[in-house]
Amino acid sequence: MNNKNNKYTWLNTTLTTIVSIFIMYIVFNINKYSKLSKGLFLIINAVALATILILVLSTIKINHNNKKRKLKIAYTSILSLLLIFTSYGIYVLNVVDTNLKEITTEDKFINYKADFVVYESEISEVSDLNNKTLGLIESTNIVEANVLALDEIKKLKLEDVEIVYYPTYTSLINGLVRDEVDFIPLPRNYKSSFDSVEEVKMYLDDLESVHLFSGKYKNDFVFGGNDIEVTKTPFTVLLLGYDGGRTDTIMLASVNPAAMQVTLTSIARDSFVPIACYPNQASDKINHARMISRQCTINTVENMVGIPIDFFVEMNFMGMVELVDALGTVTVDSPASFYGNIETEEGGGVFIPEGISDLDGNQALAFARERKSFLNGDFQRQQNQQQLIKSILNKVVETRDVNKVVNLIKATGRNVETNISLNQLIDLMDMGIKKMESTYLNSSEIFTLYGSRITGASQMWYTPEYGIEIYYYVPYEGSIQDAQEFINMNLRKDKITDIPLGFNYKISEDYKPPVFDQEIYDEDVNKNPYEGLEPPKEVEEDNLEEVPEINPEGENEEVNEDDQTEGESEVVVEKVSLRSYSNERLDNLVAFLESNNLKYEIVSIVEKVVKADEENLIGLSFVVDNSVGDFTSKDLIEISIVKYVSDNSEKADN
Repeated sequence: MNNKNNKYTWLNTTLTTIVSIFIMYIVFNINKYSKLSKGLFLIINAVALATILILVLSTIKINHNNKKRKLKIAYTSILSLLLIFTSYGIYVLNVVDTNLKEITTEDKFINYKADFVVYESEISEVSDLNNKTLGLIESTNIVEANVLALDEIKKLKLEDVEIVYYPTYTSLINGLVRDEVDFIPLPRNYKSSFDSVEEVKMYLDDLESVHLFSGKYKNDFVFGGNDIEVTKTPFTVLLLGYDGGRTDTIMLASVNPAAMQVTLTSIARDSFVPIACYPNQASDKINHARMISRQCTINTVENMVGIPIDFFVEMNFMGMVELVDALGTVTVDSPASFYGNIETEEGGGVFIPEGISDLDGNQALAFARERKSFLNGDFQRQQNQQQLIKSILNKVVETRDVNKVVNLIKATGRNVETNISLNQLIDLMDMGIKKMESTYLNSSEIFTLYGSRITGASQMWYTPEYGIEIYYYVPYEGSIQDAQEFINMNLRKDKITDIPLGFNYKISEDYKPPVFDQEIYDEDVNKNPYEGLEPPKEVEEDNLEEVPEINPEGENEEVNEDDQTEGESEVVVEKVSLRSYSNERLDNLVAFLESNNLKYEIVSIVEKVVKADEENLIGLSFVVDNSVGDFTSKDLIEISIVKYVSDNSEKADN
């Protein structure tokens, strides 16, 4: 009996020691978050010390009682449960610490990985690269396609390699396809990175890697506002949705901690602006800047709006699926029903119904990316993205389930990067908690959000670099100026903001589209930088028919119409240029097509039920998307439309 008692005595002593150490470890590590609530953390420390003291005294007392074996067994069970509980606490704490470090820590050195690739070439191994022509990007900021590649050429001791420089990745790939160079360096994940780049995605499957290489280089882009007191000084944050190659979402946020106000300004991803890291800051789509580097995007936005950016938060867009799934669902209000082209484990797309609904991760990603199903196209997408951010924030602050919080932190750590320090994040959380404690506001009403966007006009320009017409969105200078003033109003340090109250909404309220900016400005944005560089229009051979020879001796001789065969027509049919009619009435496009004898087909119809104040729209159809370019009467123009119908679902004829 004594041996059994001694066994439980030894076991209880060991468990008490381990549990006490675990409790001290937890308390020591959570004290770094004590700014969130000093009073609460004092209580936690006191409870922890009291628990350890009670455990030690209880263990001593029970161990000295050799007569009550059942009591020792019961006490061993209690200690075992405490061990499990504290072990789970350490696990949660480590998850939080590890993922917060991943989110907020910028490495001093970055390990870059790249491939030398060829296109439809006989080159198959490294030795074949001697005496060949290498394409590189001019800027040394693009490490994989410049510095790293040059260092690898030296390591391989390749001889007589001629170098041709290009300004961008897209021009680099096009140079390879046009046989201007024999091989080029691309990032290791180039297929996924450039899969969404319409100018080059058709060539990706024919690119072949002949050599893999890597190198570690100093991160010269470590920057940030570590000296900013985020609870006192207004600051800016650039929000980026990254798809592996380009930025699908660009929003510039300003935060005024004194006024507890946040502005969100959306920038269209196809905006044609000067790119900060291009040679001579040549203009291109703003989302191409991320293919160079995150810093290039940050500098480009700074130059565009004329406002310094203090912080960035970048999210891998596929990570949104994990983030929303960790929360369960998010609630949004979709302007129309549509099928999103998002790959799921079950295969196929996902359906998003019109109106208010709860979306899972895949549906949320589709909702953030969709534009063709909406009357306002890319503008509606920007509004949807702002709405989705609001909904996610609302769900996060309402979450009380520990397991959901842990999964949320894991998803965030894997998919989000920021240069906001851990201490600054804690300070912001502490400010929010104090605000709730001192007011009747709940967690979703701490900050008031304001929305805006930079508007512009759609253009189709022939771009010599790609040899085809490319869609660009040219921002209005007036809209950029309005956005700058809008943001600067929130950055004032005197706690006074001039943002009209009619333009705001709270996180907890139903979403209302931002109306601060104008839709159209009286500006001429059709200033094609490539004008005059278009190739001459070719007349199709099928439409160029033989002209009968004129009888020189019978110039005035009448020609019998019956004698003129079909093959003797003198008519030459040229191509008709068709622009985008997005957001315009369908009958305007149809009238243009019919007047030019062009055939068309409605390939997609989205029905939208009119609201109470929109009865005048019943029966009208608007263009969401249409084929653009040069066409003849033999071509078929594809059109996607949205049709307004009454709430009784009766379809009105257009």
